[in-house]
Amino acid sequence: MTPNADGINDTWDILGVNNYPNATIKVFNIQGQIIFEHNTSNDGDFQPWPATFSDGQALPASDYYYHIILDPNNLNVSPLTGALIITY
Repeated sequence: MTPNADGINDTWDILGVNNYPNATIKVFNIQGQIIFEHNTSNDGDFQPWPATFSDGQALPASDYYYHIILDPNNLNVSPLTGALIITY
């Protein structure tokens, strides 16, 4: 992601995640601290995330990691995991 307001890769949009009404999305920093969390059943539809802390401050350039559970009630749907890289 390059959240520098140029209109290219400024947000992280997870296409199709709103088709899962109980999805949970977590983003962690390299120390394992949760820096972003969204639950579609509690927070409503997921909106593209602009790489900010919950207070709106921009995250520093770094590697981050995500964990997405699409359906916690269906063991046949594996969690999605991976890395996000933020650069400016």
